[in-house]
Amino acid sequence: MKKIGCLAVFLLVDSVVFAQTHENLIKNPSFEQGLGGWKTSFQPGFIEISSDHQTAHEGNASVLFERKGGSRCANISTTARLEAGQTYCLSLYARSLEGANDSVRRDDKIVLRFKGEKPIIPWYPFVTEKKWKRYEYYFIALNDTLTLSVFVYEGKKAWFDNFQLVKAPLPPNAIVRGREVFNYWPRYVSEDRPFEADANAKRMGMLAYLRNPQDVYPCSIPQMSEISHDMDVFSTPGEQEPACFSFYALKDLEKISVELSDLVGIGGKTISKNCMDARFVKCWPQRISHCAHTYSIIPELLEKRPHIDVPRGNSQSVFLTIDVPPESAAGDYVATIRLACAGASSLQMNLRLRVLPFRLEEPKDIFWQLYGADTVDPLSYEKVLLDAKKHGINCVQKGLVRFKPSGFVLDWSDDNKRIVGFHDDLLEKFELARKKVGIKGPLILCESGYSFALAIAEHLKLKLTKSPNPNETAWPGEEMDQPWFKQLYKDALVELKKFMKKIGNEDWYFEGVDEPVAFAFEGRFRLGLYGMILAKEVGLKTHGLCNTYDPSWPYNRLIGSQLDHMVFNRSFGLNHKMNQKCLQVAAECKSQPWFYGSGSYTGQEGGLMPNRWYSGFLFWKTKAKGHGIWIYNFSHGDPFDDFDSSYAEPKDSNLIYPDKEHPGEFISTLQWEGVREGVKDYKYLHTLEGMLRKSKQSRDSKVAARAGEIEAQLNRLISEVPWLEEYYEKDFNNQKAGALRRQMAEWMMELKDKK
Repeated sequence: MKKIGCLAVFLLVDSVVFAQTHENLIKNPSFEQGLGGWKTSFQPGFIEISSDHQTAHEGNASVLFERKGGSRCANISTTARLEAGQTYCLSLYARSLEGANDSVRRDDKIVLRFKGEKPIIPWYPFVTEKKWKRYEYYFIALNDTLTLSVFVYEGKKAWFDNFQLVKAPLPPNAIVRGREVFNYWPRYVSEDRPFEADANAKRMGMLAYLRNPQDVYPCSIPQMSEISHDMDVFSTPGEQEPACFSFYALKDLEKISVELSDLVGIGGKTISKNCMDARFVKCWPQRISHCAHTYSIIPELLEKRPHIDVPRGNSQSVFLTIDVPPESAAGDYVATIRLACAGASSLQMNLRLRVLPFRLEEPKDIFWQLYGADTVDPLSYEKVLLDAKKHGINCVQKGLVRFKPSGFVLDWSDDNKRIVGFHDDLLEKFELARKKVGIKGPLILCESGYSFALAIAEHLKLKLTKSPNPNETAWPGEEMDQPWFKQLYKDALVELKKFMKKIGNEDWYFEGVDEPVAFAFEGRFRLGLYGMILAKEVGLKTHGLCNTYDPSWPYNRLIGSQLDHMVFNRSFGLNHKMNQKCLQVAAECKSQPWFYGSGSYTGQEGGLMPNRWYSGFLFWKTKAKGHGIWIYNFSHGDPFDDFDSSYAEPKDSNLIYPDKEHPGEFISTLQWEGVREGVKDYKYLHTLEGMLRKSKQSRDSKVAARAGEIEAQLNRLISEVPWLEEYYEKDFNNQKAGALRRQMAEWMMELKDKK
């Protein structure tokens, strides 16, 4: 079953086209009368809108959005009269010039607005195909007047045609919450071909096969080339190594359990089965993006269950994690994994583990930073941080939050004119847990969407300035620029510095507000720049996000000049040209380049990829010093219900989930395991690079020459690792990443032997 997508969200696929039996309520739906009946909003010289009579899905015209330059949004809109409470289907055709590998961000979206109601966003983003593609969405009319808007951001060209809005019943797989309707879109291009099992498989009642776990859905059917009972993995001592297989139920299977044997090597060497952990991969519905009213079935949760039922015609994956003890002797080990089932023959998988004869080296001054490790119950801090460390995390962020009693407190003098103290009980607990676990990288302290400036203004009862943008941050008024106010802010930072020293940490960075450059000179940017300037004045180390798709944007340089760590978004790894631009801007700002992009963003859930690539090979390729991973745990309402929130971006975003059956424990995910595998890929690269450097200096000319040959081959392979815009074009999957790691391991053993 082939999967498609972009890194922000998986692409939508053509749905069944129903015969139109009702009047189309969209006037001039195919733009045969130019833009008549549609309102346009665009700024000439940026993105321009026109009727295109050269390109059409059907008829003689379409509407064209064409970027001329700069960074702006354009939209068209029209209105239609509906019957409140009636169900409708909106459909349209769209295509882009760039396709899925767009070289700029693609945030195109459709918005349905009913007066006095929250907007409905069927898809976000979309328009990710070079060919015409049909999109459809079913919904309930919230009142009698609908405004339909199409927004396009920064793409080179995008066309829309043949809008249809007709009465239609909701499809049976629609999820309805109140008046909100969520439409189903499969995450794969096409269904698997039917497969006829042999007599032995039919007797056992199940069939084992190997496929990337992110591509195994309940409806998946194994193909002949995937059928196997043998798994072959390798690891260095002290690392965790995954192994995964799937099985297909040829009849209803009840109470399937996983039984493990010890891993046994030559000469009686043994790795206990207690070092292996078996989990069932659970598929479940999730929104396809932060705000979209569409969902897919995603293989994601790694559940620890004694047994599971699998209906006939369904697939199920089993994910194993082998915790290879540090003292394990090199060599081959074998184990059996038995699937026992009530009323059926058992199925046996054979596992071979090769323990390599060397250890991976930890790179110095390279950091994997985890966001959101502090979003759990404080009693779980130590457990969370230990889990993070096992997944390769060596740098964490802690948010400073104003809400009492859990947030920071600024102590004021008796006359309320000076700040004389700072304390934060949660920060102290978090720091104690971090030190106990042994995460040795720096701690990043972030004001998040709040700021000391707002805390000061709140205490002094100053009037705040509000942005016309309802989603923006307010900021203190004219007093903010007065010397006395700046001094209060600096006093707060000094007290924070004293507090951090008191609890034993002098290796930390002050971040200020989150994503300041995303909002230009509105509140968040003003507070972000303000805090960074004053933090540098009192001698703090600073860390900040430059969340824009043009690293040379003036706002980036304003912030960057005050940063020790200049953190770019995914543009840092977009392509070689953009990467060099980011490195240049960071160098000019005398700042270390970091970037963020992996974690639990939409399109990353339910897969070792793309997180493995982001955290490993792409991280290496960018030459960044740190990589931010967002976010460990960020749920709105019930974390097991992705449709229950009214938050601005209602989708839940998690690398782990709470375990309801075992309070205080967590359920891991495929995307979290992908981060760990990426960190290991980076460590293989780092260790091999060190071996090559030493071998090239060997007095044995043959050893030095061979090291040069390996280095040239490695550089060629790394050059073939895709940049962001090439990711799907090059189909960089888990097998390719694994093959590259295996090749590195072979070279490392060769160099070790020659030494």
